[in-house]
Amino acid sequence: MSSPRTLWLAFALAVAALFLIANRGAYRGFFTDDDFDHIANAREAELSHYGAEMLKPRLGGSETFRPAAHLYYFVMARQAGLRYRPYVTGIHLLHLLNVILVWALVRALGATPFGAAAATLLFAFHIAAFELYWEPMYIFDLACGTFTLASLLSYIRGRLILSLVFFWLALKSKEVAILLPLVLAGYEWWFGEKRWMRLSPFVAISAILGIQALAFNTRRDNDYSLRFTPAAVWTCARFYASQLVLAPGYYGLAGFGVLALPFFIRHRLVRFGVFAFISMLLLMLVLPGRLFGAYLYMPLIGIAIALSAATRPVWLVLFFAAWIPWNYHQLRIDRKAELAAADERRTWFQPIANFMRTHADVDTFVYDGAPDSMAVWGVKGALRDLRPGLDATVTSVEAPGVLGELRKA
Repeated sequence: MSSPRTLWLAFALAVAALFLIANRGAYRGFFTDDDFDHIANAREAELSHYGAEMLKPRLGGSETFRPAAHLYYFVMARQAGLRYRPYVTGIHLLHLLNVILVWALVRALGATPFGAAAATLLFAFHIAAFELYWEPMYIFDLACGTFTLASLLSYIRGRLILSLVFFWLALKSKEVAILLPLVLAGYEWWFGEKRWMRLSPFVAISAILGIQALAFNTRRDNDYSLRFTPAAVWTCARFYASQLVLAPGYYGLAGFGVLALPFFIRHRLVRFGVFAFISMLLLMLVLPGRLFGAYLYMPLIGIAIALSAATRPVWLVLFFAAWIPWNYHQLRIDRKAELAAADERRTWFQPIANFMRTHADVDTFVYDGAPDSMAVWGVKGALRDLRPGLDATVTSVEAPGVLGELRKA
């Protein structure tokens, strides 16, 4: 008879295999505008620059730089160049690592093996985070999730210094980790010994960096600006509620049902999980200019914790029997749209790459049109990628003064 350890190892391998099978189409994708830009910037950067930025006590400025996650592009740009598949392999492996960390986290919180299995299944496959599995540009959210999970686990195990280091790396991957001290406070309340002084270094870091970020936010007005208005919060809340249950319009309001769970299921894993979900979503609720389902990746950790409270296999089987087909249906819709956009970008990029192989001396480019999914920085980034280390002037044919640029050339 197989031992429990062997069975759970088989379960882990099955989850990894099914995830890779379900998302195998990602390897037929292509670089996004942000990918091209990040690769170009990484090629031009020195490793010492990442070290210096990692130590700076700030989250951003006129240009936000997330060195802990951006290191991925630094390595991949040198190892894989413009070969797309290795970038996807990397994000898939990192996500599967996070799935393992979710298992370890809920087990450390006291979940049964069946509850932990349910938590990992939900976190591994939830299609709200589809873009994270298909687009390397979301490495920032993935890495932030890795370091956040590592910080939570280290804190639970009493390794405060290590937890603090992981917290810093999470912040240096993406700013959404700034509310992790709130999650740690929830742990102390429901699971810990209410030793609040242990939270002081985490709170101090969040306060210092948060005040800086808020001060900078008052001086800008764009899609990244925080909007502290009821209308903005409601817009964001409705969007993420619908993404959580993968339902549009008024059906998406069912996502708010998660807020009622602690009142009906009086289990500390449920209460802590929903609290963690809300805490990690709070920052997203004041960013109406940046509404993406992928931003649910961190809050899904909280949902996974809440689901891990389940102990009756029958109820879990019924839940997943309904959820898996619905989730897979949404995957097929998103996959079709993603591959169509990727084909457009590849078709646009390939002739330019072919041209540059025989005309490497050309340094001025005027482009007329680009795929809908390619912003101007992506066009410029793509040309910088094709001419590494060389200056290039890139201008849209519709830009003011384009004739002057051509005369200069």
